[in-house]
Amino acid sequence: YISLTSGEIHQGPLNTVDVYNALTPIYRVETGKAWTLKTMKMTGETLDWLLNLILTFGSALPKGLPNVSGIHALYDPPPLPMGADDAPPKRAFGFGPALQPDFLEESPRRALRKLFVNGKPVKHDVSYLVAMGEGIMETFTFLEQRLKGRIPRTEEVDTGVEDWRILAEHIKKTSPVESSTIPRGGRLTVVQPDIAIYADEIKSIRKGCHIEFKVLARNLGAASSARRTLRVRLDKTPTYFSDDPNYSDDSVTVNVDPIPPLGQIEVTANSKIPEEYCTVGVPAYFELMRSAEDPNQTNEHTWVFIPAEPQGRNGG
Repeated sequence: YISLTSGEIHQGPLNTVDVYNALTPIYRVETGKAWTLKTMKMTGETLDWLLNLILTFGSALPKGLPNVSGIHALYDPPPLPMGADDAPPKRAFGFGPALQPDFLEESPRRALRKLFVNGKPVKHDVSYLVAMGEGIMETFTFLEQRLKGRIPRTEEVDTGVEDWRILAEHIKKTSPVESSTIPRGGRLTVVQPDIAIYADEIKSIRKGCHIEFKVLARNLGAASSARRTLRVRLDKTPTYFSDDPNYSDDSVTVNVDPIPPLGQIEVTANSKIPEEYCTVGVPAYFELMRSAEDPNQTNEHTWVFIPAEPQGRNGG
């Protein structure tokens, strides 16, 4: 399954509208439905071509890489932005009425290195059932118009089932959705290290003007990481939200030691809130400082809101 989401689902109780807004960029008046799920058959050769295209340019897209299920791809993202000398050869993505025979040619510039479906290596002469949202199908149309050809596929069917309803049913079956039950990594994996931090994996202990943070850093890549630096900054004007994020001039930095492939490590950082804001909630911002060996930059920034300490009945 291949999908792109249009929004986010936030922590807390969910209503139908929350799921609808997260996965419904288009509503079609003529059908009375939002985008619907499409199914089709594709050969392994076509899947290989398609994933290579997505993984080559995915990091330049506004929404980044798509979400996939049932697929595991190992890839080497090209440096972006790509200049004329770095651009992949046109034949890497070319196709006419049928795919060019040399688009699978091994090359240092080819992003996709290995592709598996349901845990088994893809076979180019085998046909696979593929499901994808209507947004991806519209991308197909755009590509076909630009490249003047048709992406090979057969048995294309519009299920008539709206994408958001499928997500809603999945949430019902798996609720409550918790951080510990959400898989991270293991689907689209870079050959380099790929360090990521997530807001729901940051713990905090607040005592007056002092906050202790416990931050979980994950290596989603296929290579061990080098030592990285994590910077923590509080908001300069925590009672005024219109200027967020408004980073404080002061920051705390801590080392993130090397992490093995698909491993994780917890680091501790301590911050002090300015005296005048010790009794109010404060946004905190986390940033993994850039590293040339981590080109994917998956979730290197995040933030959390640290609420004010509960007050006693008498305000004490």
